[in-house]
Amino acid sequence: FVLYERRGADQDVQFSGVVATVENPTVFIRYDWAAAGVDMAIATYGRMSRRLIDWLACGSMRDAQVIHYGDYDPVGLSEFCRLEGALAGRATLFIPNQIERLFSLYSDRDLLSRSASMLPALQQNQHVGVQRVLRLMAEYGGALEHEALLIAARTK
Repeated sequence: FVLYERRGADQDVQFSGVVATVENPTVFIRYDWAAAGVDMAIATYGRMSRRLIDWLACGSMRDAQVIHYGDYDPVGLSEFCRLEGALAGRATLFIPNQIERLFSLYSDRDLLSRSASMLPALQQNQHVGVQRVLRLMAEYGGALEHEALLIAARTK
């Protein structure tokens, strides 16, 4: 996602509705956003730029509700925490109903070990969703790629 306007002009862009920030390009392209009730999806390709977060947090976006769709790993949770900290209650972490089943089937030890150094800071966060995902990572010994959402959608 890139804002091409002159510096500061992005503050004038207004949107009200549900906005999804999407870490994974495959999920961005293949997920059924309309069925999920999302009005606008923004591909972040991993870490969100400060400029994107500032735009989502600005006054012209106050009527937008932001849902973070990221990997269920320390990096994805950290990105959600950045977003939540800036949006003062307008950001939520998407956690599918079947997340425990997905962790039991598809958790990845290597995905967790690559970013395990981020765990101590995340463990200090009091967000219920963050703590739930951290418990699942500990229970299953791995993290979960966001693409599991696509698998879950196919098996409904």
